[in-house]
Amino acid sequence: MIGRCLVVSTCVFVAACASKAPSESTARGTLAMSSFPSTPQAVVATSSRGAETRAALAQDGSFTLTLAKGDSYALVVETANGRVPIAMPRTSGKLDKSFVVGSNGVAIALGAVHYRPANAPSTIVAQAATCNPDGTGDHECVQDDGQSSCESDDQGDGDGETHDDGNDNAEQLDVKVEMAIPAHSAPVVASGCESND
Repeated sequence: MIGRCLVVSTCVFVAACASKAPSESTARGTLAMSSFPSTPQAVVATSSRGAETRAALAQDGSFTLTLAKGDSYALVVETANGRVPIAMPRTSGKLDKSFVVGSNGVAIALGAVHYRPANAPSTIVAQAATCNPDGTGDHECVQDDGQSSCESDDQGDGDGETHDDGNDNAEQLDVKVEMAIPAHSAPVVASGCESND
């Protein structure tokens, strides 16, 4: 009997996992709870189509909203006495009521959000450079620098982008109405976190 040796070659293919699609974008901030005249209960994002996304508040006033791309959003603080709009001050002098989410995977950092009463004597100044809004003096300083980043470094170029080309068609707030002011305005268009942007 002739011994036969059968050599079986096994090929193992290791396929690279398809890159995970970027997650929906988020807007995060922390309400300065004691600055509001009535207790904040939630932060609500309303899309241009009227759909609402509600974020519960943590004990420290922090919140996270999940936002889908391709729509504009207006944010409000829901309190026991009604809704207070969150304004997005711009270096152009505008007080935008909304911003656009242009791609998935963007993390928008609003920072501390303070209540501002109607007919407040101070003006709101938006700067591109660092400033510390404290609500005192003759103006409140807000950073209009597009504080956003990408949720994952694997997405796009790793940085969120602000597209403020002067074509901002957002509805505006009157400086005399009550509002909430974030330390950092959301970008006019939050995008740049998908490789196909």
